[in-house]
Amino acid sequence: MKNHKSNKEILDYLVGQSTAITSTIFENTSGLYGYINGEYLDGILWVSGSDFIPTERPWYTKAVANNGNVTLIDPYKDDKTREISIA
Repeated sequence: MKNHKSNKEILDYLVGQSTAITSTIFENTSGLYGYINGEYLDGILWVSGSDFIPTERPWYTKAVANNGNVTLIDPYKDDKTREISIA
């Protein structure tokens, strides 16, 4: 974002990094994702349901509240895996 990359370029980066993480470090990961420039971008190309509102998810609200600092989120139910997760 600081380098004015498009959402397509950012998504390509997230996909590449998510692939690297799942193939070398964590096989069972939900990948890298975020809400960027008004759009949810998912590094494993997960397609959310119509009821998914990323700006209401704990990983988003707590990170925004922490003003860009690294943030550890309390465990929450992940919409992708339906399992308890931390971010």
